[in-house]
Amino acid sequence: AQRMKLVNRIVPRADLLDEAEKLARKIASFPHQAVRAAKQAVWRGMDLSLDEGLETEARLAGLVSQGAA
Repeated sequence: AQRMKLVNRIVPRADLLDEAEKLARKIASFPHQAVRAAKQAVWRGMDLSLDEGLETEARLAGLVSQGAA
């Protein structure tokens, strides 16, 4: 899975919860609008072509940079 880029890192099972919580805290530290837009891009992009998904992501990024997302 890591070679196929489905995961970005592997941790020992004993460290899994601590690492997941660390990642959750990092994500929670980002601006809420940016996190919301990223989630929207993923959800909306699941049913779009690559080009449409990239356009959606760019539009949402523009809204975030303007403080409108």
